[in-house]
Amino acid sequence: MNTPSPTMPTAAAASVTRTGDMWTLVPSTADGEVLVVNHTGHQIFQHCDGRHSASDIAHELAEMTGVSADDVIEDVTRFVHRLAAAGLVAR
Repeated sequence: MNTPSPTMPTAAAASVTRTGDMWTLVPSTADGEVLVVNHTGHQIFQHCDGRHSASDIAHELAEMTGVSADDVIEDVTRFVHRLAAAGLVAR
């Protein structure tokens, strides 16, 4: 099931803090949601810079991890939507 993602997701202003192997992403708006993510989630968030589509991010992630982009595109797309719902990525 493919879910459309923002064409070029752009990270909204957020505070990012690393604690051990996890990152805490805190949106700058009061109605946002704090997310605690692993290394992969942080990599995806970092690539939400307005220059990369979800497909681009999936290809970069696949290259870094040695898996097929086809295997990760749905997960990346869902995670970008999750970031948007939390107020961490502008739609």
